Amino acid sequence: MCTMTGTSPSSFTMDVLVSNQTDIDWELFEMWLDGQVEGICVNQLRERYKDENLNYEDILSELQNNFRLFGMLEPLLHQPNMFSEQLVWQLDHSIQRQLIGRYYALDDSVARELLGRKLSGRLRKDLDEVSEKTGVPLKSCRRQFDNIKRIFKAVEEAPGRFTTNIKNLFNLSSELATKYCVLIFIAVHRFETTKKKLSNITFSDLSIVTQSIMANWTPGFDVDEGGDPVLDRDYLGTLREIKNIQDREKDHRNLFIQTVSKYGDERLIAEAESHFKSLNRNILALASSLFHSKELKEIFISVLERIVEPLALARFSSKQVNIMLKSYEEIVVENLLHLEPMLKVHFIKFFSTLKTIIETFFVRL
Repeated sequence: MCTMTGTSPSSFTMDVLVSNQTDIDWELFEMWLDGQVEGICVNQLRERYKDENLNYEDILSELQNNFRLFGMLEPLLHQPNMFSEQLVWQLDHSIQRQLIGRYYALDDSVARELLGRKLSGRLRKDLDEVSEKTGVPLKSCRRQFDNIKRIFKAVEEAPGRFTTNIKNLFNLSSELATKYCVLIFIAVHRFETTKKKLSNITFSDLSIVTQSIMANWTPGFDVDEGGDPVLDRDYLGTLREIKNIQDREKDHRNLFIQTVSKYGDERLIAEAESHFKSLNRNILALASSLFHSKELKEIFISVLERIVEPLALARFSSKQVNIMLKSYEEIVVENLLHLEPMLKVHFIKFFSTLKTIIETFFVRL
């Protein structure tokens, strides 16, 4: 790196910096990511340098040099694959991975606030509210917002597996790529996640249930011709046939009670029997309505209001709910209702995800 100044063509001075291996001060990198002001950073660093008798100006100079380095690395962090092509910075692969991982890290609290909201310029201007609510520095909130938009734009037209594309284009870990995949999947399909009743449901909770949806309700590939993550509309259409199971409600109830009796006590058996009708009808109604876009978008709030809240009001424990759902699922898996083979397969895929949503949401009430 060099800077040249001069007053005539034959007279100039040159400052030269010769660098080999690029060292990253991770403490300062985190300060830079958070956007902390220089004065506060220097005060935090004084304890670190107390044995070296450095004055304020020396520490400030060290801080500014590091922040300048991070600023020059940032364009590469916007396109992580460029690290392998550039020759300016000598960074081994472990350092590159750590830089990328920290730069694209997501705070679950920030991700939860952004989840389900349109990633518009207006929202970016209002990120101070997200910062105040979550306690995450404003610059960090903006970086996370911009990273989500950057990844969304990069993968929206890329063919192939959705999560794999995110990993490969941005060199992210599987765990981090999955977080971005969940954010984009919910955004594309506009799942309702912002209603007050869902405020206790964390980003981790919604990540769990969304991954289950992607595993069971998608057609085996991740993106359509336009690059958007897809849901299997044909599969959701077949779920309308599940409603016909309600015609066999008496047999279904008897099988349910028999199965619950294998795992629960007499009190649970009696309570399960009295709540079977409403539970069963809501399960079947949800399955048969998912073909409609509005019902699909509101799947989380619908499950909460129609199944989770009634179970909580009936004072079932989490363990009891798990037994009831396990018993209901066992009837389907064992095909005790003698469903047609394909309807059985479709019902299992539907109920496996529904069970995950119910159990995940129930513990938050």
